[in-house]
Amino acid sequence: MESEPFDSILDQIAELLEVADENKKEAIKGKVDKDLMNQLDFLEMKVQFFRNVTDQALKMSGITDEELGSHIENFSDNPTTKSQKMIARADQLKKRLQVLEKQYELRFRAAKMQKKQEKSTGKKRKKKFKKLGGQGWLPL
Repeated sequence: MESEPFDSILDQIAELLEVADENKKEAIKGKVDKDLMNQLDFLEMKVQFFRNVTDQALKMSGITDEELGSHIENFSDNPTTKSQKMIARADQLKKRLQVLEKQYELRFRAAKMQKKQEKSTGKKRKKKFKKLGGQGWLPL
């Protein structure tokens, strides 16, 4: 049985989402696993290759963008079960990615606010000590 070209890409996206979900706390600290970066680069390469192959196939067949657009508009809305499963899986991964993105954003904001509060606490302490001694004050 021949595998669909999107299956391997969707599998890799799912794996990367799992790894990112597991390493949420480490990512906030600024540490990114080199293996994760390699996987992302490899996935990016595959997506770019898929785009190039699609563009070349369209050029070789002589289909223009307008023809392709009209063909897509006239295409029947009855996709096969394989296509439906693939689309459902892609939608599920997209939703998971959006949830993970929101979680990262919230954690980043919280970490940023906490860091800002730590800085302001230090400044408040310095101000208290300056008031106690003043500029020309000499300790005994």
